[in-house]
Amino acid sequence: MKYFLLKINTFLNSFSIVEAGKTLSFELLSALDSAALSSVNVDDMIIGCITTDCTARMVFKVKEIKSGSRIVMVKELDISKGGPIEESLSEQLDSKDLIEIDETNFNSIYSTMIKDMMGSQQSTDMYILQEPINDSYSVEELGNLLSQMYNDPSIASKTAAIHIFGIKYGKIIKDYNYSSADIISAAGISENYQVELGKGLRIFESIKNNEFGIKFYENEHVDTVSKLKNCLEIKRTARTIKIHPLNQIIYGAPGTGKTYSTAEYALAIIENRPIDRKNKNESERRAVIDSYKNYIKKGQVVFTTFHQSYGYEEFIQGLRPDTKSERMTFKTVDGTFKQIADTALNDNQNNYVIIIDEINRANISKVFGELITLIEEDKRWGEINETCATLQSGDIFAVPNNLYIVGTMNSADKSISLIDAALRRRFEFNEQRPQPELISDSGLRKVFETLNDSLVKELESADLLVGHSYFMNKTMMDLDSILNSSIIPLLYEYFYDEKKKVAAILNKAIEGTTIKLVDNKLGRLSVKRDET
Repeated sequence: MKYFLLKINTFLNSFSIVEAGKTLSFELLSALDSAALSSVNVDDMIIGCITTDCTARMVFKVKEIKSGSRIVMVKELDISKGGPIEESLSEQLDSKDLIEIDETNFNSIYSTMIKDMMGSQQSTDMYILQEPINDSYSVEELGNLLSQMYNDPSIASKTAAIHIFGIKYGKIIKDYNYSSADIISAAGISENYQVELGKGLRIFESIKNNEFGIKFYENEHVDTVSKLKNCLEIKRTARTIKIHPLNQIIYGAPGTGKTYSTAEYALAIIENRPIDRKNKNESERRAVIDSYKNYIKKGQVVFTTFHQSYGYEEFIQGLRPDTKSERMTFKTVDGTFKQIADTALNDNQNNYVIIIDEINRANISKVFGELITLIEEDKRWGEINETCATLQSGDIFAVPNNLYIVGTMNSADKSISLIDAALRRRFEFNEQRPQPELISDSGLRKVFETLNDSLVKELESADLLVGHSYFMNKTMMDLDSILNSSIIPLLYEYFYDEKKKVAAILNKAIEGTTIKLVDNKLGRLSVKRDET
């Protein structure tokens, strides 16, 4: 389905007779064989400006294409006492009157409409649908965007380009209190344009405050023009860059940094580069987190955590009470996964990542539903065996090949061999091992290594170990606190409350230190520092 902007310039107020159940039919005759008109198809939408200043508009649906370049449009008006009578008119169209709306000419159309409406004395409310933009940009990024718009050949006037920029990015400029002078400088254009950027920002404020009967769309006003396309309307190509698996699970013992590492995994996937596994200092880690947060703001990264109560309704789609309805009604609400999947499907340029922490703590079959088939690599939308499913709501749903799933799994909770077999076949597993080299204090490192060596020998399992994060950035003065608050409760869990086995592991680990074991007969084992 395509959308067109059309200046009809016809007095429709002559339709004064109202009859229930009727539809306004509007027939158009093209004077020229325009390329735009020839590209119109049945069910396309035409936004008609029915006054010269475009303050009054109707959205028509193309009903029929007749011979002789004639199109029939229909509009069902929402009038409580009935609908307008059915009537047909013929109008002469010039090729320049019918414009297909797409990304290349959106801004120029936007500017023309605002210019027309600013000169109007009418107060008819009009809503403007703004194309999606990121929530945050630096001054340098805004300067680059302004430079692109300034040099855009589709915008005839350089001044208009700067006004449009101010309207489009006004919210970001105001929210971050950016200077017009800095943005103009970053764009590399004449400082004389600071005044024009100021005018664009003032127009933005006027629209935001509804000073001229013009408003930006709020969520509840967005109609089919802004809805995302479903998979059957989108053609994707197969992946050519395969640095990362589409589905992977990071697993390991408690405290090995599984969740910690997901930020780097997400950045590497989005930026199409290998995982950077080197240990990072504070400033390097801060840079990773800043980039990670930025991608969350852009909607390219979503983080969720599974738990025993997590279900299909939260993850894919479910019914929720409609709190705005006067009656007890329910509405279909998309879950976390479907939201990011639909967004990724409509974006052919970028990768998206959903991080599922503690993926093994939910009922996988219940949560994933039909998704268990759709996430397979060859069945992703865009791949050779692309597959879609019809949800209970009737929505057609597919998982695109630019959406990556990264799960984390605590191997002490449930070993890989016990994970749902269907899930295991569809995911690659990456082990996050305990890393003694990340513990800077040599005394703590020795205790850590002794603990894990003893656990491996006693339990004969690599799943039930102790992670390095408990000991990082600590010294031997912290050992009693580490053992009492983190390690001893874990050992009781591993050995099913068998005190003797826990004591044996602890005694071996603290041998040669100033820490001694305390057996409080009425409670669990603990340790304390020997002050003698």
